[in-house]
Amino acid sequence: MFSNLIPRALRFATIFAPLLGTVPLAAGDGVSAKSGTFFEKKPHAAMDLPADEIYPRGRLFPFWGYSGTFEREAESGFTLGGQHYGGHDAQMRALESSRAAGLRYVFSVGATGTFVAETLEARPAEWAKTVAEQVRAVADDPSVAVWAVHPEELRMWRANEVEYLRVVTETIRKNDQLGRPIYMYEPNNRLADGMVQSAVYLDFVSRGAYADAVGFQHERVWVRWVMQQQIEASRRLFEQDGRIRPPWFVGHMAIDPEREEDDSLIAEWVRHDVYGALVEGAKGVAIWSLWAGRPSVRRTYEAWYEGYSSVARELTGPLGLGQVFLFGETRGDLTLQQKTGPETLVLWTGPRNEHEMESTHQSELDRHRQHLPAVVSRELAYMGDRYFFVVNSVPEPVELVVGGWPPQGVRLENAFNGEPIPPAETIDLALSPWGVAALRLSPDEMPELP
Repeated sequence: MFSNLIPRALRFATIFAPLLGTVPLAAGDGVSAKSGTFFEKKPHAAMDLPADEIYPRGRLFPFWGYSGTFEREAESGFTLGGQHYGGHDAQMRALESSRAAGLRYVFSVGATGTFVAETLEARPAEWAKTVAEQVRAVADDPSVAVWAVHPEELRMWRANEVEYLRVVTETIRKNDQLGRPIYMYEPNNRLADGMVQSAVYLDFVSRGAYADAVGFQHERVWVRWVMQQQIEASRRLFEQDGRIRPPWFVGHMAIDPEREEDDSLIAEWVRHDVYGALVEGAKGVAIWSLWAGRPSVRRTYEAWYEGYSSVARELTGPLGLGQVFLFGETRGDLTLQQKTGPETLVLWTGPRNEHEMESTHQSELDRHRQHLPAVVSRELAYMGDRYFFVVNSVPEPVELVVGGWPPQGVRLENAFNGEPIPPAETIDLALSPWGVAALRLSPDEMPELP
């Protein structure tokens, strides 16, 4: 992945991660100017947060999936037991199982059934009574980490469903003295405007990023565009009420690839999607779904599961990369020059059939052509070190050159495995299709003179 390059003078074109503006999605977020001191060792404010509470209440990086097996998740780097579908009794059983596995739980509350295929009648008093009873039953149990609103996918253009979301979230907060955060899954087609309308009642901004379900298997830059929609919604809501609502990446493992020859790409797809979302600004990962009995994913279930688990272990295990993404301060010292491959990808997010194309005005069609950087990076300063993450969204290899660190006193290593990289002024970086790389730069401690 990495190779030395004979030191030489180069004019680098820096590829920055998207600017997060003024929204403090993590401590110190926002691209800084070049720092005066490359390595800054200072106490981190995150150390004062509880280790067993999820971000932003604590330091725990949220990584979970729906309908899984808690013992396996606990061994695979997941930090939460994900909600199981079913009524209140099913939630109580799942909570007990999650606790026994050493995981806190995403506890679902709300009315039974779904609103997607029916007209919801306004019954606010009944809703409040039901939810209050569900919350009170477990309000004193610290194993509950997050409340999840059920039914999901509420439609904000239907007044009764807006009222339902308002009543449910208000009732949760009235009956939970510990003030735990509230989550609701948003469908795969929600854009920033829609998420602003619903997430105003919630504590996270989330929506499905199911590339494999909507024809973007080989255009996975779409996942980054989805996260940009979530970041935009988070920013607007922060400007509206000053409250931080971290965006969560919601990944997919419920369908086999259309072509069996693509099965071998799953590991790269998962790494691209998760790290691409994190580079854009995601602050947590949820997966739909970990249910092993789903016929549509029988052929590749284990490949998907191991792909997500390998990333989970990097984020929440000894490497602690999740802490870097949660609390690292964005920097702009390092440089990235792309030598091969396209620098821009055009993503089509509009109509997908010929009839729709012919009946849509050209100005509307133009709006659906998204021009996105093919390769993105993010530089983060954390606990005295620098981390540099690079994500290739091109379905072909790309070659890059990385530089910009001080000429002396820097130790380089591959942040994913700790392998040292011989010192040089710049290094070559070769990324596979949808490939991801990460550098860790540390101060090279020189021995004291006798």
